[in-house]
Amino acid sequence: MNLLHTLQNIWTAARTAAAAADDIPGMLRHATAWCDALAADPHEREPAPDPTARRGQLAEAIRQVAIRITVNDAEEADLQDHARAARTARRQARAAQTEQARHAAKVAREVFTNVRHPNNPSPQPPDFPDPPPVTGTRPPTTA
Repeated sequence: MNLLHTLQNIWTAARTAAAAADDIPGMLRHATAWCDALAADPHEREPAPDPTARRGQLAEAIRQVAIRITVNDAEEADLQDHARAARTARRQARAAQTEQARHAAKVAREVFTNVRHPNNPSPQPPDFPDPPPVTGTRPPTTA
């Protein structure tokens, strides 16, 4: 188990124990476990930080987390860009489809409105005969 995970477990247990404010021996056990994980003597004073010391394991773990966050943010931004491009492509395809349907409707109106019809008295081209009128009905026969 790595140091960060060990410290996380100790911290979680201490936070749970902190809910019972009168558990002083339990809190001291957690503090001792914390010092043991960091290889520090729990009875000595805390040493002053050395500004020239190299990074410790905890600092390295924090650096790794910061790197992962940066990579994750970049990947998320890339996914959002792809989603935005897909939405734009769908919107453009719908617009093209709508325009194609409008054009087809316009052509259909131009082609089919030249036929003489009772509801459309527009003139008919001279080389087409008048369509026969449909009037009345008849009962069906076996023939």
